[in-house]
Amino acid sequence: MENLNIDTARFLSDIQELGRIGVTDVRKGRTRLALTSADIEGRRWFISRLVELGLNVMIDKFGNIAGVLEGKDNNQLIASGSHLDTVVDAGHLDGAYGIVGALAVLRAIKVSGIIPEKSIGVINFTNEEGIRFKPDMMGSIGIAGYIDEMQVLSALDSEGISITEELYRNGFAGHDVFKPTRYVELHIEQGPVLESAKKQIGIVKGIQGLAWWEVTYTGQACHAGAFPMDIRRDPFAALADFSVMLRENVSKISAAVCTIGVVEVYPKVINVVPGCVKFSVDARCPDPDDFSKLKKSVKTLLRKTAAQHNVKCSFKFVANAPAIMFQEDMTRVVEMCALEETESVMRLISGAGHDAQFMHFICPSCMIFVPSEKGLSHCPQEYTSEDDLLMGVRILGRVMMLLSGKDN
Repeated sequence: MENLNIDTARFLSDIQELGRIGVTDVRKGRTRLALTSADIEGRRWFISRLVELGLNVMIDKFGNIAGVLEGKDNNQLIASGSHLDTVVDAGHLDGAYGIVGALAVLRAIKVSGIIPEKSIGVINFTNEEGIRFKPDMMGSIGIAGYIDEMQVLSALDSEGISITEELYRNGFAGHDVFKPTRYVELHIEQGPVLESAKKQIGIVKGIQGLAWWEVTYTGQACHAGAFPMDIRRDPFAALADFSVMLRENVSKISAAVCTIGVVEVYPKVINVVPGCVKFSVDARCPDPDDFSKLKKSVKTLLRKTAAQHNVKCSFKFVANAPAIMFQEDMTRVVEMCALEETESVMRLISGAGHDAQFMHFICPSCMIFVPSEKGLSHCPQEYTSEDDLLMGVRILGRVMMLLSGKDN
């Protein structure tokens, strides 16, 4: 199968142009939290590209944006995409690569004059990162109906602003409905597996489960010098013990990982024992049974360490993405197309969550990974070579054309 003629110069230019949106300090990367002004600028940039290509632009109730090239059968949609929102001080590839790569494929199809057998589209999913609003992967969760849509649309940020308010305020509360019948996502790996194995392309066979908690330990603030250690109700000491015990427990569950990524101490004064500590817990595991055990272990340890330090414990479950395995026939499609470009391929499990994790519940889905140098992502040092980026786009083009029923 011959591949599409990808405009590599335009692809690389688009990656760089999009990467400049949200940059305030080149040393700190870019920040496009969901539905902030920077994310809105990125969304408008994306829509301008869809209009330029003459695609049918659609926006749904969750603020997801799709551009669709109609095929002979408009009842089927072969979609690709990712997200434009970022973490704080992010690299230029996470999410953006999948969006710009899919645009490059659609541009090549348009230029070629091919009318695909099935419609082909690109989707930008709302709030994939989950930094401003919880849960993460909100747009794909909404499309998939994985949780009640009102739970999605009523999500609040730290200032009490709802995602629905922001969607309406910025003109992204749409009414269109689009549900892919096949979905493929192109992404940087965000980890070190491909680079360590010296492989150029990852065939993603599944995605590990992800759970997030927001936790509050409440004790008693008191003078740091005048209060004896043995009668303190120190919530930070409880957090410290929880961290150690969590690490010990996680080490007993194969392939599981846990992270305490946010810690806020009150009153945050050098000579006061804190009265309250708020923190996050991120737990992940690829095996469904082990993932259930891991989540149970986290909750047990939270309560146990709080009791040991005589502090109150409250926690809220804010994200729960299941461990999934993609359908083998879709995985084989990616593998077959990849092998037409390179023999340097391997199958692997994704350590990071992706929108494909929820698209999997409504249509056969798959993912393509390219290496991340030193495994770095979610930081300004995020880097993948141009050769690897372009290799991934060419493979995406092959997959999209094969799934659309047109062998060119």
